[in-house]
Parts: sequence; C-alpha cells; structure tokens
Amino acid sequence: MGLEKISILEQVASLEQLSEELAKLQRTIRYLLNGNLDFQNISVKGIKAENIDVEQLSAITADIGEITAGIMRGLEIYGSFFATAEEGYPRIEISGDNKYIKLFLDENIYLEIVHAGEEGFPQISYVRNGERVSMGHGIATAVNPGDPSYPGIFSSLPFVMFAFNGLHLAGLVNFTNWDFLVNSDNSKTLQQELQDLQDRISVLETSVSTLTSAVNNKADKETNTSGAGSHNHGIADGTTLLTPDGTVTWSSAGSHSHTQK
Repeated sequence: MGLEKISILEQVASLEQLSEELAKLQRTIRYLLNGNLDFQNISVKGIKAENIDVEQLSAITADIGEITAGIMRGLEIYGSFFATAEEGYPRIEISGDNKYIKLFLDENIYLEIVHAGEEGFPQISYVRNGERVSMGHGIATAVNPGDPSYPGIFSSLPFVMFAFNGLHLAGLVNFTNWDFLVNSDNSKTLQQELQDLQDRISVLETSVSTLTSAVNNKADKETNTSGAGSHNHGIADGTTLLTPDGTVTWSSAGSHSHTQK
C-alpha cells in the first residue's frame, strides 16, 4: 500500500505540473493572438519573410552592414559619404565630412560644389588637370581682392565668353586699364590703338597749324602787295639780249607792287 500511495501522489503531481504548463501555454497563445510579440517568445537563428509591415524601426540599433535595396521614398538620410559607384569613373560623390558634391568624368576632370573654396566661401568650380575655373563670393577681383561682398569668376587659364547672337554687358563695366583689352586680329591692346590715334592726331594738328599760319599770312584778293625794291632777276644791267625783232639792252626793274587776283 505504501508504494501504491507514493505512485498515485507522483501522478497527481505530474498532472498538476502539466496543468500549470498548459495554463502558461494558454496565456502565451492568448498574448500572441492579441497582437503582442516580443523576443521572449522568439528563439531562432533567423527570420525570413516576404513582407514586414511596421510603423517604425527606430527601436533597432545596430551596424546593419551592407544593404541591397530597391526604391526608398520619403526618407531623411544623414551620413558621411555617398557615391554612385564604389570605384571607376564617371561617378558622383557627396561627402558629409568634407562638405562637397563632385561630378567626376575621371580622376583629374570634375565639377565640384564646395562649402568653402580657397577663398573661404561657397563656390562652384570646374577642375581639369589642376587648372580651375571658380565662381562665387570672395573670388580675387581687381575691384577689391578677397572681399566677400563681391561675387566673381576666376580662371587660372585664358577664359573665353562667346555668344552666337552677340555678347551683351549691361551696367557699368570696369577695367584696370586699357592694356587688358586686346584685338585678336593684330594683337594690339586698346591702349596701343589709342596711342596710335593720338600720334596721328598730333601730326594732323601740326599740319593744320602750318596751313592756318600760311592762310593768315596770305594777301587779300584785289589788294596790292607792298612795294618791292629794284631787282634784275639775276641778269646784270647793260646785258644785250637777242629778240625776234633785234637786240635789247637789259636794265633792272624799279620799285613796284602787284595786284592780288
């Protein structure tokens, strides 16, 4: 009897334990059916699903490694570096740390937008083999070098502006001097052209002055010149001259005047 009693007690205990486990399982199932799921209820090495629909993933903090994604919409992304290709060209780069956007044709030819160029202000630059053309505030200008209030364009090489229908410059245009304007046909500067013109004007002024003096000293029409002294036109008095009618003897002309015609 003693052994049978012990066996019955063990069976009752097992039934009570089984009942408790069943109750726990019922509570867990009810918990899950009410939409609750936590990691206490999951113990797996991986989860695979075609679709996961959640309100936020902000509760997850991790280095998620490499992601291959399709389309991402309605996002705010904050990061240090983005590129359209891991290597090779052409490609586009955006650097949050260095604060630039670059569009590469190759390693040495690219267009960039920087938050602070060599002059310390935001600029857009085209770079080719170390040479650059930059546009922005603070570009060194002849007006006031380095002044950030003046935007400008800088080129380390000769710079060309061309328009098929003509180039129009509106407003005041300043030049340091006329030596900065060069005629490409004859390689002369505007200053040289102006100097050549001034030289011709000086010669013309001298000619006009000489002519004016001659005109001012000209005798008036229908007036007699002042009397002239005796003169023989280089022929000595008493010289015998042969004429068709015979001979004559030359003598000097006396004092006389001429009427201007």
